Amino acid sequence: MRFHLRSRSGEEIVLYLRPGNPAAPIEMAGPANLCGTVSTLLKMSLTGLSATSEDLLSLCEYDPVFRHWFRLEAVVKDGEPDPAQREDAKFAAMEPIYPSQVAAMRLGERLIAASLVTKEQLDEALKGIQEQMPHLQVGEILCGRGYLRHKTMEFFLDPVTQMNTAFLTLRLGERLQAAGVVDDRDVHRALQCQQWLPLSLGRLLVLNGSVSQSTADFFGRLTIEPTDLSLQA
Repeated sequence: MRFHLRSRSGEEIVLYLRPGNPAAPIEMAGPANLCGTVSTLLKMSLTGLSATSEDLLSLCEYDPVFRHWFRLEAVVKDGEPDPAQREDAKFAAMEPIYPSQVAAMRLGERLIAASLVTKEQLDEALKGIQEQMPHLQVGEILCGRGYLRHKTMEFFLDPVTQMNTAFLTLRLGERLQAAGVVDDRDVHRALQCQQWLPLSLGRLLVLNGSVSQSTADFFGRLTIEPTDLSLQA
């Protein structure tokens, strides 16, 4: 059974009770700081970090201290879909993004569209080129200032080549890894969570704070060009 919570700052965390055990260990996935807060709150009311589903539900719904920090959004039984929809259905309902559309943008515009840098960070990099480092490219400055990973910059420098058919057949988590948005450590942590939490790799990467929801949405919306589909048919 999964308990989907929302913090006061709007971040999500999922608590999970493994089936087949009356008082099961409580597993959790979400940003590290939220997991620490939840652990502290649970230890105040439970023996260790184990509970029955009824005890955990009662705590989430009625404990005044717990409710001060977190709001219970959904309780999902094992085998039921995630309340945020399955990823493929979610992205199918969104406006698609084609590689040619990304290629028509400047590098900075591509990175902003993917929510990998902010407009303020881009403006800062452009100002640095104009005033202090005219020999550097905008992507190099963004990487140098820690706003962007080099692998991700290289991916977005040539979107038509990088966003090829093989890339677009990957699942969300695999796309994020291929583009360098997440690293092996992020994926390892998500895979560890996936051993006990029945959610997709991409969903867990977002939950754990390895990538923002808006960046995940951008990569999930990337789609094969309609002309490519007609050729395949």
